[in-house]
Amino acid sequence: MCRSRGSLLAGLLALGLLPGCRELEGFSTHTGELYRGAIVPADPIRNGLDVDDDGVDDVLGPETTIEMTLQVEAFQSSDVARVTTSDRLLVDAPLESVEQLWHDTLSGLTFPAGRLRSGLYFARASADAPGGLAGQEIPAVLSLMVDGSVELRLISGPDRLYGLFRLRKARAAGTDGG
Repeated sequence: MCRSRGSLLAGLLALGLLPGCRELEGFSTHTGELYRGAIVPADPIRNGLDVDDDGVDDVLGPETTIEMTLQVEAFQSSDVARVTTSDRLLVDAPLESVEQLWHDTLSGLTFPAGRLRSGLYFARASADAPGGLAGQEIPAVLSLMVDGSVELRLISGPDRLYGLFRLRKARAAGTDGG
């Protein structure tokens, strides 16, 4: 649910300068739906982790995929999304919100290039995540895009992990059409 932040916000919404609740409604997933996508494999934006020293990244490698459910009405809470990566870094991990952030000007950060809304969250790595990452909190930036897609960035330290995923709504496996 969108929160009112006074007359300025209401005025900007009325002018269409900020995304309103209606503009974001279509982003939520429903039974049998999820967002699915792959990591952007380009090395300048992807930094993975080679756990077994075979020269191939095992965590956030160039073939890593992701699935996510999304409840946009809970954008400012820890119920916004659940994420699973094919490399098992994240397994049904909630994107956890920092409540104080939504009362700070940092919550109003905007990014160019077609992003309607973005938020900063944390995802806890699974217990069997490789590379000593088990249980660690990983910063995640979720962006809702003008074209209906979603971007998710996973970041773990300056030299450790960085992955940008582009996701589109799809049918979940095992559902009609999936």
